[in-house]
Amino acid sequence: FDKLPTLQKVYFKNITIPTLEGMQNAPSITEVRFTNCSVSDYSALCGLTNLNKLYLITPKGKNADVVTLCSSDKGITTAEFSNLRYFGIVGEAFYLESTDYSRYDTTARYDITDVSGLANLSSTTKQAINHIYLENLQLTSIEALSGFTNVLHIRLECNALTTFKGIENMSKLQYLFAPSQYSNLNKNYPFGINESNSLANAETDALSYIYKNQDGKN
Repeated sequence: FDKLPTLQKVYFKNITIPTLEGMQNAPSITEVRFTNCSVSDYSALCGLTNLNKLYLITPKGKNADVVTLCSSDKGITTAEFSNLRYFGIVGEAFYLESTDYSRYDTTARYDITDVSGLANLSSTTKQAINHIYLENLQLTSIEALSGFTNVLHIRLECNALTTFKGIENMSKLQYLFAPSQYSNLNKNYPFGINESNSLANAETDALSYIYKNQDGKN
């Protein structure tokens, strides 16, 4: 990587590697994707001060890879990613970054059940992120997201959520996507005051388009 000073995007696919050592020497990297990978030590990512997008797509180690990513010794919790705007851990990447909310994969449910480690990310990193993708997993909770205060857009479809607790501090939230027919929440899930104070224009059916889309339809 130290011989690629202008490298901007790195996509890893179908590999198992012990470390990302050397990546910190490529300061121009703005996007990193891991697809069907397992990494024992992600800490070299901490040196990527210009990182704008970071995605784990169907990580081989499932929950274990998420734990590693969110650890202090082998992960990214010590990083101050002030430029990180897009972050995702997903079980299906086809609609990653898509703003077409009428399309989503209802069949993929990757066996990741816990993203609580995201609460360990630095305050700088949490506040930098505007777009979160956690779709097509088996999550029952997103409480770890309570410190992510500048989120504009979050996709949560095809999980096992029973509450939206965790979004209560997202005062800038514009789009929350979690279709009712592919969720464990009730069709007419009632917003509690602590969960809906940032969604003043939300419809009572909280699980279709929780915030109105561009053409004003639910």
